[in-house]
Amino acid sequence: MIKQAAVSFAAGMLCLATVVGALVAGPRPASAISSTTEPDVIVASGTPGTSNTYFPSMERLSDGTLFVVYYGASAHEGTDGKIMKTVSTDDGQTWSAPVTMIDTPEDDRDPSIMQMSDGTLLVSWFTYNNTTAKRQVRTARSTDGGATWSAPVTVGTSLAATSAVTSKAVELSNGDLLLPIYGSVASTSEMPRSTAVRSTDGGLTWGASTEVTLAEPIPAQNIGFVEPVIVDLGGGHLYSLHRTLREYDNYYAWESHSYDNGLTWTQAARTSMKAHCSDLLLLSNGLLLHTWGDRSFAFAGGRPVVGKAIPVGDDWADWQTVAIYKNSGVGDMSYPSAVELADGTIFIVYYDASRGFIGGTYATAAELSKEDPHDRLDLLSLYEDGAVQIDTDLTWTTSSHPETGITGAIDGSFSYWNSSFRGSKAPPAAHYQLNFDDPVTLRAIGVNMRPDYTMSGTVSVSNDGTSWTTLRTYTNVVQNSGELDMIEPAAPITAKHVRVEITSSSQWAGLTELALYGTLPPPGVKLDLLSLYNANQLAIDTDMTYTASSRPGLGATGAIDGNLTYWYSATRNSAAPPAAHYTVSFGATRQLAAIGVNLKPGYAEDAVVSVSSDGVTWTPVATYTDTVHPEGAVDLIRFPAPVTALSVKVDIADAEGWPLLNELELYEVSP
Repeated sequence: MIKQAAVSFAAGMLCLATVVGALVAGPRPASAISSTTEPDVIVASGTPGTSNTYFPSMERLSDGTLFVVYYGASAHEGTDGKIMKTVSTDDGQTWSAPVTMIDTPEDDRDPSIMQMSDGTLLVSWFTYNNTTAKRQVRTARSTDGGATWSAPVTVGTSLAATSAVTSKAVELSNGDLLLPIYGSVASTSEMPRSTAVRSTDGGLTWGASTEVTLAEPIPAQNIGFVEPVIVDLGGGHLYSLHRTLREYDNYYAWESHSYDNGLTWTQAARTSMKAHCSDLLLLSNGLLLHTWGDRSFAFAGGRPVVGKAIPVGDDWADWQTVAIYKNSGVGDMSYPSAVELADGTIFIVYYDASRGFIGGTYATAAELSKEDPHDRLDLLSLYEDGAVQIDTDLTWTTSSHPETGITGAIDGSFSYWNSSFRGSKAPPAAHYQLNFDDPVTLRAIGVNMRPDYTMSGTVSVSNDGTSWTTLRTYTNVVQNSGELDMIEPAAPITAKHVRVEITSSSQWAGLTELALYGTLPPPGVKLDLLSLYNANQLAIDTDMTYTASSRPGLGATGAIDGNLTYWYSATRNSAAPPAAHYTVSFGATRQLAAIGVNLKPGYAEDAVVSVSSDGVTWTPVATYTDTVHPEGAVDLIRFPAPVTALSVKVDIADAEGWPLLNELELYEVSP
């Protein structure tokens, strides 16, 4: 029998004169991200391995006070942790000495703080019993600004002894509170789900009968959900994001919606973000801010803090992700929490266990809200397709890190070993050069030489490989991990050759990432497949023939209509497997230069694209495994040499939901 927990409460006034974290005395910092490797302010400090800081949550109170709670413990988990608090009355520039807020006999983990419209504070957390491994979600209230707290209340749930929470409760327009939690119904061996429990009395009680599912696990795909967060978008529309684990869905965040104040929720759908520990905040300008610990490794190894702010209803994939704070290779960090200050500045807190602090960074909505032109060239795919060649002496390899080699600099990853190295310092100069068959139009070039080491060099372009134009010169610079130095000419330039030359280096010469932004020349003449079909010069063989009067863009020709929006597609109203197929055939063979494919935007599919010169023997030219294509763009399969084709076929072997082909494009060799 588990003994009833007794709570030790910290009471009395905080000593605001004790400053834990502060900027150098002077004016408030510019409200823009000034560094991605150092916080603007230290909110609270700890000692790694002894008494560290984890999992912060912040609320801006009605009087402007910033109130932060966090998990104080000697380790990430499995300890006797407690809930700590610290406050700031000057928009985060200085912070009170942290004090213990709640400490039960069990491990008190992952606290979150929110303020109700009547001024009452509500803290939510979960307790973990290190002996029984039982988890229970708790809440407590404060009516005196956080000086004293009520006894803990256990949140009712169907999640047996596995319930946990990481995000704050949301107060709805009708006064109800909705608390997102997660866990397994039967046991920890079952894949977890996201749920929400409702309180109709200001957090005094939380009945299990009010619980609703936000995201249900998908056992067939081995996908479960944890750490949900909810934001109220107004008019009864609630939005939720859910984390997946690496073994579930390779870190992709999933989303779900409610349009009736959280009573019912849509089926969860995958997003384009590999997001850990999401935080959501609706800004006063109407943008929706999402901050998270990134697991894409596009910025750094480990779990850097990133974010973006988008118009409500837009696709996350259409907006750039912005780095906020990173400590390359560190996984025990992030869990961001953001507030908007009175002047519109955004203040974001997060933890870094390796450095023993909770840090804070100021940002603007403008710098977090940048549309993504989707024009970064996929250099690795172009290299694999033979459309670009690499000339370099950065050829060092090692069997222990197969990702290191000549393609390490164009693989899209900032992880340390995803780089190209030479096994010696410069001088003599090292070089890395990309050679295209035809000129490419470049809007920008991004460069990250070997980070954290002193390097000198140049970035140049050429149309003939002989006469070079230097776009940037580096002299004894030290670049940060995960950051591209962006070279953006006043107007787009054309070039067949792009060269990075490293003239000196404090250690082995290396290039972590070279990114090109712009457009490739057309792969050939794009065929108007719909016109050919209507003129009886193209035949379609497919079982994806589903139509709906409410969606006139659906049908057999939806995949060749030139429209890249979701509902202009070909689909079948049954699951795959069994495989679905879509084949187009000409009256006579054609010489193809490329094939463009967009599968089911936003959903994973397994598919194979094949060509045939006789309609009998097929040659695969592209294979997709658990691939999620974005809406509005095709994956272009360029051929190094013309391919003779009478027919082109797309087989969809497995699909998330109904199989769907959004668009098939064919490019004929230019005359």
